[in-house]
Amino acid sequence: MSAFGATWSAGSREMVHPEELRFVSYLSPGIPRAFFEAVVEHVRQALGQRASLSVESRVSGPMRGAEDPFSKGEAD
Repeated sequence: MSAFGATWSAGSREMVHPEELRFVSYLSPGIPRAFFEAVVEHVRQALGQRASLSVESRVSGPMRGAEDPFSKGEAD
């Protein structure tokens, strides 16, 4: 795995990018959601790739002992 969920193709020197970059933001009351939306939109336009944002406002990160979206492959 590399930056933004990209992987190297087996037996090749080509980098394979996922169809969609999936961003996750956890509890961040001091930072407006619009900021994260702007970052995702900028990345989407700069890379010409689909991107999505998931915002979790109830907790500050993956719950201890629970599977997090990164290990489950739901976020990059």
